[in-house]
Amino acid sequence: MKNAAVLYGGDLLPTLYDDWVVSKRRELQTLQVRLLRQLVHQLCSANLWEEAQHWSREAVTIDPLDDEIQLEHVRILLSSGQESKAIRHYREFEKHFTAEIGQPLPTTLESLLQQYHAATVPVQVGSSQVTDHSNRQSQLPVQLTRFVGRHKEIEDISHLLTENAARLVTITGIGGAGKTRLAIEAASHLNPQFAGGVWFVEFSELNTEGSLYSALLSALNLTVPSRPATIHEVVGQLPTTPTLLVFDNLEQVFSVIAPAIGALLTSAPNIRILCTSRQKLNIAGEYEISVPPLVTPTSHPGTPDTTDVAGIREIAGAESVQLFVDRARAVRRDFSITSENAGAIAEICEKLDGLPLAIELCAAWAQTLSPAQMLAQLSKRFQLLVSRRTDIPARHRTMQAAIEYSYLLLPLHLQSLLVTLSVFRGGCTLEAVQFVTSDHNKLDDSFDALEQITVLREHSLILAETSSNGLMRFRMLETVREFAAQQVTMAMDLQLKQRHFHYYLHLVEANVPAGSKTVPPLQLLHFEYEHDNLRAALSFASAMAARDDRYLHQAVAMTLGLQYFWELRGFAPEGQNRLEELLDLDDKRDRPSLQTDLRAASYHCIAVLARARGEFASAALSISKSIAIWREIHDERSLATSLQVSGTVAYSRMDYGSAKACLEEAHEIAIRIADNSLLASTMLNLGNIALDLQEWEQARYYYNRSLKILQRDGNAMMVSNALNNLALVARYQGDYELAESLFIESLPVSRSLSDRASIAITMLNLGTVYLLQGQHRKSFLALQEAVNVSVEIDNRRSTAWCIKQLGHLACRLSQFQTSARLLAYSETLKQELGMSFVPADPEQLDADMSIISTAIGTTNFEISWQSGRRLSLREAVTEALTLETVIANRSIL
Repeated sequence: MKNAAVLYGGDLLPTLYDDWVVSKRRELQTLQVRLLRQLVHQLCSANLWEEAQHWSREAVTIDPLDDEIQLEHVRILLSSGQESKAIRHYREFEKHFTAEIGQPLPTTLESLLQQYHAATVPVQVGSSQVTDHSNRQSQLPVQLTRFVGRHKEIEDISHLLTENAARLVTITGIGGAGKTRLAIEAASHLNPQFAGGVWFVEFSELNTEGSLYSALLSALNLTVPSRPATIHEVVGQLPTTPTLLVFDNLEQVFSVIAPAIGALLTSAPNIRILCTSRQKLNIAGEYEISVPPLVTPTSHPGTPDTTDVAGIREIAGAESVQLFVDRARAVRRDFSITSENAGAIAEICEKLDGLPLAIELCAAWAQTLSPAQMLAQLSKRFQLLVSRRTDIPARHRTMQAAIEYSYLLLPLHLQSLLVTLSVFRGGCTLEAVQFVTSDHNKLDDSFDALEQITVLREHSLILAETSSNGLMRFRMLETVREFAAQQVTMAMDLQLKQRHFHYYLHLVEANVPAGSKTVPPLQLLHFEYEHDNLRAALSFASAMAARDDRYLHQAVAMTLGLQYFWELRGFAPEGQNRLEELLDLDDKRDRPSLQTDLRAASYHCIAVLARARGEFASAALSISKSIAIWREIHDERSLATSLQVSGTVAYSRMDYGSAKACLEEAHEIAIRIADNSLLASTMLNLGNIALDLQEWEQARYYYNRSLKILQRDGNAMMVSNALNNLALVARYQGDYELAESLFIESLPVSRSLSDRASIAITMLNLGTVYLLQGQHRKSFLALQEAVNVSVEIDNRRSTAWCIKQLGHLACRLSQFQTSARLLAYSETLKQELGMSFVPADPEQLDADMSIISTAIGTTNFEISWQSGRRLSLREAVTEALTLETVIANRSIL
């Protein structure tokens, strides 16, 4: 074995990067590493530690980023008594690994040392103990590429086949999910646990039970009869010690293999079987491990910032990105993730659903395309995702072939259902499937759809996920959905989109009564899950509206029904743009057809959404149009509602005279028509004017009267607003404890509704109260959440307030230049929006400007101030959030 190791003379043609060279080079590298590890294992078993170290170093040199090889070298150093050297090697590799891969090592130094110092636990080398198993034969395919991720799945498989004593585990997943590679990797980890060995059998070309048994005997290097083998011949030659059989690619021989596996398990109690298939076998004792997509950078809430080291490291730590970078380096050795390409790589992995095959096929283009260019090409994903390699099965040479392979295994009625499901975006419920697949668009209690959906799930073509609203949702990976959509004919396309639109129109109409502002939290959550479907439905209706008046009216009605969803969930720009486009479409016609009340309601909705973004001039223009129409058609309730919006827009622009006139007229109408909700809302807004004018008792009077009505009517959302406003009165009168208590009391309702605008305002107010109390750490945490949410929902008004308060916090922390820049930026944004910071300013601003100027000098203050006025929003937020480090370093509580 030593002689064979010496024959390796280094990398093949190291300066060339042609496909065949790279592939062959990696193949030889992998074979050499495998040989070296076997040699090292034998040397350790013979206690020849010095030689083991030498050959282990050779393996490390060939693949310096392979954590298994590096940790094996650390174990050898520990076993030979060189603890300090082992620790030094671990630390050096940990630093390099983290810098390159962007995630921590899977095995900690502490666990290695504990194992070493525990006298009863032998030190492990590789995936086996330092014990000679060389007499036991095993056979697994040699892998030529680095394995990435899947730690949980390997742990689950290992647990099932060892501790749980499962006899049969089936790894399922869509084509390209990495089932075979996962099975091989898991089996290699389990090798020491099976004295009878671990054996791999590929079944794609077999079609009879006898040929299956013959293939199994051949794979185990046992006697194969000239005729098809029988179960008895197999069982008679199988090892009598625990043995693991890995059966790969069973979907092609599904009907034959299931009974054969059942017979093997019954006749040979010492064997356990690990299978890979696109569908489970559905036999007794089977455990399924469904292979999910690899983790992508956006698999968790929040999108990493590609402009800083932490954001790039977060992106680099995602399993899908690690795979992309590793495979890109195979064709372009100097490829790395940078601030310039990190965003594109993250988006590529997201658009490819984290599917390993798709990522590998895409990354192979790194020799001729940049990540940004690859991303642009993904609009034609099936043309891009094609391999030039010839050493892989035809079904894996293109992504289209991988999906088509699964599709063609389905009976015709399930192919048809899969194609139908392509109309959905972001998943759907069983009810939606029943509606869209029904000829008469009637919901019934038939189990046909459920049964067929279940079969598609068993074929790994859809995912079944339990949502937080308690409903099971069914979703296709986008790659599968796009393939299915390609099978839709023109006639089918129109019919499917019509059914899809009418289902979601019905959903909105049934759950949001016209004019209602009280939307149940569960329904808001439902809309959030269905957001992509709602968008697709509205886009279809908008396209149809150009030639069909019915779709114009329905699209407008549906958008109006989503007004409070758009507003509360931070999608105000989207809703505003959709309505403006629909109105513009109608205005361009020779004879506009939109009903008068729908047009007035549209202007009202546009104003509300523009107000939510701090676009007060636009809001004022739209609401004036709405009011004019309501007066013309004598709709008093709608008129009073729009007058309220007009009043809130006016006092946001400090036009208190106009604001009072609008609100007082709305108040009179509310009394006349006996609308308590409208009356309470009007008094809340009159209280807001009094608050701005520092008329504290008048503000408290209006807020308390409003609160009593709202509590009696059970309007939780408006109660939360009233409590928040009463807390503001307490804050401005210096009663900080009462203010804090009321803000905290109002917060749970906003969170339960996921009302992000209200959450941002409440956290801003809480942060301000903590600042006034000198609780700097609590102030920062509250303001941090407030500014992040405000930016996320594009509410520039609350963003300006948040930056301002963080500027005041910076002054309290003696970060004077930062304070000056943040205060200057907030003033600039205030002027752009035409808003004010009353009643907080000008006293608070003037006081801190004086402190800063005294501390750093007039000249430095002016330089910092002008610098702040030139900041972008991203730069201002980034600088504001650096205060976290200042607080942490000073241990300020």
